[in-house]
Amino acid sequence: MQVCVKLFGTLSNQWPDYDHEKGLIIELPEGAIINDLINSLKLGSSRIGMVCINNQKVNPDDTLIAEAEISIFQPICGG
Repeated sequence: MQVCVKLFGTLSNQWPDYDHEKGLIIELPEGAIINDLINSLKLGSSRIGMVCINNQKVNPDDTLIAEAEISIFQPICGG
């Protein structure tokens, strides 16, 4: 299945040609979960603050949806 991944903050730095409007199209097997996607992107869980599927916050063990837009945010702090 394919998903569209949008990376926020500095997460996109490892892809020099990353297009912030188009994101990345990633191919994963049916039944893949969020952690499978994170591992395939080699982002490391410590760099991930929040993940959304179609604008809904999800957990690392939630199943991906084919053709979904996955937004991945780095941890954010401040006051």
